Amino acid sequence: MRPVKQWQARQESKDLSLVTIRGQLSRVNEGWWNGGTPPYGYDLAYYTSTGTIRAIVRYQPDGTKTLLNAHGEVTGVVARGESLTSSKADRCKLFPSDPARVEVVRNIFTWYTRDGFGFKGIADKLNTLGISSPRGGTWSRYHGADWSMTTIRDFLLNPAYVGDLVWNRLSFAKFHKIADGKAVRRNSIPGGGAEQNLEADWIVIPDAHPALITREQFDSAKCKREDRRTCHSGQSYRVGQGANSRYLLSGLIQCDRCGHYWQGYAVNKGKPRKDGTKVKTYYYGMQRLYLQRQCRVQALGDRAGGAGELGA
Repeated sequence: MRPVKQWQARQESKDLSLVTIRGQLSRVNEGWWNGGTPPYGYDLAYYTSTGTIRAIVRYQPDGTKTLLNAHGEVTGVVARGESLTSSKADRCKLFPSDPARVEVVRNIFTWYTRDGFGFKGIADKLNTLGISSPRGGTWSRYHGADWSMTTIRDFLLNPAYVGDLVWNRLSFAKFHKIADGKAVRRNSIPGGGAEQNLEADWIVIPDAHPALITREQFDSAKCKREDRRTCHSGQSYRVGQGANSRYLLSGLIQCDRCGHYWQGYAVNKGKPRKDGTKVKTYYYGMQRLYLQRQCRVQALGDRAGGAGELGA
């Protein structure tokens, strides 16, 4: 009887998975927020059935949540680790946060598109100004107190800042996924962690909430990122940390297939030494892993077509 009960429990989980993902898909198609922490610069505004704002929730860097009314007045605080009480009928959308946070978002795009700052330059500028990072260093042990290059990059990649609601970029689902705008069954169970979905499977709802920047500015930042990723100025190894870097060939080694430049990175391997220090190995590689995968796929395609072996 135990295998039969286990099979029944698994089938119930699959059915619940399908119903849940269909409900999420229906909600996001109407432009409603589908859960999770809102992007920096936005709060969550909860609406009644008549379309009026019932409450505004502002996430703080220390993990607490501040409750505000429709006029922006503080009405309460939800402690760290506690959930906000809500019903299944509640609907929420992104709403512009504190003007100081909105100004930070706009400054990041302005410094990048107009003033020529890079990811590191913007992060250093924000740290120098003493502006708290989105997680503030107290959110978890994985988040630092300072702004970082990856945080700035995520800001510039997030279409939420032009008012678009984008969902299904990542998937944690076990039994079903979103493909072609509908819930479909998975052929195999994915491994641990989030799975990046293809851009064709993203659910994009334009103008679902107020924008913080213009589309022209977002498109300009996108074009600039593409130019910097594929084109090299030849000067990055002369300035900043590159002046004393052990990776003298960073930005000088170029892939013949995809055209991207390689950079240096270090990996800790194996068990620590007897003195407690870690074994660190240094490599050259492309900055983003999916570029390496793309290059390998292209290489296999060339081999199948008789284009020859991949060069060194």
